[in-house]
Amino acid sequence: MDEQKKCDHDHHHHGADDIDPVAELQEMDAASRSLSQALGVSFVILKGIMAIVVLAFLASGFKTIGPDEQGMVLRFGQPRMVASETDSADPYVREAGWIWIWPYPIEELVKIPVKQKVPVPINSFWWFQTAAELTGGPPRRAGRTLSPVNDGYCLVRGESMEDLFGGDVLSSGGLDYNIVHSKWQVEYSIGNVRNFFKNVFVTAPKPGEIYYELMTESVTPLLQNIVESAVVESLARYSIDEAIQSTDSIPRAVKARAQEKLDEIQSGIKIVTLSMTDVAVPRQIQSAFSEFIAARQQAQTLVAEADAYAQSKLNETAGAVARDLADYLADPDPRRANRWDQAKGQVRQKITEAEAYRTQVVDMAQADARYFQKLLPEYRERPELVVKSLYIDAIREVMADADEVFLLNPQTGGKTRELRYNLNRDPSLIKKKAVEANKEAMN
Repeated sequence: MDEQKKCDHDHHHHGADDIDPVAELQEMDAASRSLSQALGVSFVILKGIMAIVVLAFLASGFKTIGPDEQGMVLRFGQPRMVASETDSADPYVREAGWIWIWPYPIEELVKIPVKQKVPVPINSFWWFQTAAELTGGPPRRAGRTLSPVNDGYCLVRGESMEDLFGGDVLSSGGLDYNIVHSKWQVEYSIGNVRNFFKNVFVTAPKPGEIYYELMTESVTPLLQNIVESAVVESLARYSIDEAIQSTDSIPRAVKARAQEKLDEIQSGIKIVTLSMTDVAVPRQIQSAFSEFIAARQQAQTLVAEADAYAQSKLNETAGAVARDLADYLADPDPRRANRWDQAKGQVRQKITEAEAYRTQVVDMAQADARYFQKLLPEYRERPELVVKSLYIDAIREVMADADEVFLLNPQTGGKTRELRYNLNRDPSLIKKKAVEANKEAMN
């Protein structure tokens, strides 16, 4: 048994010594070469993948800016210059076209729509409307009084009597402020991209979100507050008539004031248009207000007609200088005295007639004076004859236009004189007078 074990041991020892070392080395070299070849291929594939990843990473830096947009490049959140100051008005702003930036998270492109007009309605000054009213339903009945909590409104300045009727009518003291409701529509665009990005907060867009929508959500409340403040400040300078008539000066004033406020905070927002789309007085007083407007228009019409009539009479009386002449008559002023030479119309006619009459009277007085000077020697020699001759001439002149003349000489001897007159006048005289009247009418 011991021999058998010995024999087995010897047999096993001789089997291990029978393996060829050279063959074993050859087998190991083949495996190493296979592994090396596999690793080499893997490295090549890995380099290719890395190159593709790098190229894709770099290619993701190509961005486009639309024709209605401007862009700003942010490097680690801070604006980066994309052009020299000589190439662009703002070197931090890039116009429409292609641009390459370092991909996120190194750099980021923010595109802001600058040519798109964004509408913003402002209804905070209108009375409260239910959902049914907003969708076109019948308006609800107005309450007895305005509710400051629910109803929006704005104040306009009070009007004086002079504003209502013109001129110095009654008292010129101011009245209370009036209430008016109004609706507004604003359209804005981004005028300065850099200031807008710097001073107006806009929530950073998340994947799938649109910057334009986030921008409008942020700008709308800001713009509403600024325009509402401008409306309150501006309307206080206008009367209720000017507000109701929706004159162009009111939207222009509101737009200018709102733009001034936006520029003060360097918002970069530009108001394109601003209009007052609707205006009304409180519903509780609309009927009374309509009656007041009608009465005032009638009063203004009457005042205008009176002014026109007065002006017509003044022009008819003296022309353009009539007012100065009237003031001169009320309060004589030597500076206005020369206006008489410029007078026209009835005044000029009266002045001409007066001057002609004055000339005639002076000439007659001078002629009479010369006549009496010549008659004086005759009067001194025969005064009774001269006086009787003058008396007869005067009677002849007085009776020149009389149709019938009766001369009654004085009765001598104290006897009374009886005068009998036939009321049936001479028909020939009546006919003669009728013929003369017809001739004058034809002339």
